[in-house]
Amino acid sequence: MAKLLVIGCGGVAQVAIQKCCQNDGLFTELVLASRTKAKCDALKEKLAGKTKTVISTAEVDADNVAALCVLIRDVRPDAVLNLALPYQDLSVMEACLECGVDYIDTANYEPENTDDPAWREIYEKRCKELGFSAYFDYSWQWAYDERFRKAGLTGLLGTGFDPGVTQAYCAYAKKHGFDTIDTIEHELRRKLNCNAVIHMDPVSTSDPETLSLKAEVSGYLDQIDPKLSMHDFRIVKGPTHTNVIFDIVIPYDYPVSDQEVMDSITKRIQTSHPDFFTVIEVDKAVVQ
Repeated sequence: MAKLLVIGCGGVAQVAIQKCCQNDGLFTELVLASRTKAKCDALKEKLAGKTKTVISTAEVDADNVAALCVLIRDVRPDAVLNLALPYQDLSVMEACLECGVDYIDTANYEPENTDDPAWREIYEKRCKELGFSAYFDYSWQWAYDERFRKAGLTGLLGTGFDPGVTQAYCAYAKKHGFDTIDTIEHELRRKLNCNAVIHMDPVSTSDPETLSLKAEVSGYLDQIDPKLSMHDFRIVKGPTHTNVIFDIVIPYDYPVSDQEVMDSITKRIQTSHPDFFTVIEVDKAVVQ
């Protein structure tokens, strides 16, 4: 059925590989490749006789795009499952693009060295222009979206130990139940003054729309009081409305009530975006 080239053979990789082998009706062939081929050989031996999946091994440096391309063209997989180190995500994605192969990973890109001057220059420029400060986010990989689309390829990012399961549940909830469930929450709050959390949010935190709105809301907080800050910002869309979800940090001795602060933020957001609902949680902090 499916032939996967698996890059990496560390702790996460070994869990995912064994999960694939449990589903040997789908994953009929795995090629395990790592800088340390002995790890791949040891796992292959461990799984011998426990799965019908045909396993072979190879050696590759996941930092080397040219070497990855040689391996991909030799193996000719249906997809590459990248389970190497997070800072190697971009090189594996480049190789998949060059070879025309679908891409899957389990963790978003992280720079190898956050003190590297070249990386920090890019990072600080992005923080200023896009209004975020996370070292580790999907925007570096999301920048490949157009190239993957033009190549007719699929890239699945951050798919977890059971590849695709989390995303599948989130997509199903969004398609079949999100809007109804979310509307029930708001009706309970409005009619009965009852806060209920009964849904699962399929979210993206680093797409351009989210980053733009995050910068906008951050500006509203500065207008109200520079002492206020926020975190865990995300957007969840439904057929009738969009939820803007985030936590705000309010000092313990703040002279205005939490509700007044939340109402002020909500008013500003809904003035510009009438179809947006705000879901705000308050954190308390001592601010010097």
